[in-house]
Amino acid sequence: MSRVAPSVLWSVVLLLAFVSGCSGDKKFKITGKVSIKSTGQMLTGATVFFRPQQNPDQFTSRGYVGAGGTYRLSTASADDGVPAGNYNVMVSIQAPSPKGKNRAKSSSPIDPKYASFETSGLTFEVKPSGPFQFDMQLDPGPG
Repeated sequence: MSRVAPSVLWSVVLLLAFVSGCSGDKKFKITGKVSIKSTGQMLTGATVFFRPQQNPDQFTSRGYVGAGGTYRLSTASADDGVPAGNYNVMVSIQAPSPKGKNRAKSSSPIDPKYASFETSGLTFEVKPSGPFQFDMQLDPGPG
């Protein structure tokens, strides 16, 4: 019986690890703008979250809403995008608390329903063919 040299065995193991690592889900760069429906004012200082409908415990993608109401989604690293699929979407407005922890703003510029995946009513399908932009016009808050 012939023996396989350890270097050949390690080469095969490394090749298999590389191939399996490259076979992960392709990610698509999703961007968008968030505005207030009644005024057209762009929202800033919020975070947009995308949670997969098929496996909600797998991961959540997020994007900070910056200047001009724009965001870009990230999953594992900055601006890496999200895999294709159907997503529930929520938008959270945060304000720093006196102790440095985050808490929801009491007078949010958007309706509080958007702060939960279950009540936001927002969904988006990421398809390999696009579109890769998801703009949102949100109802204003009560205050």
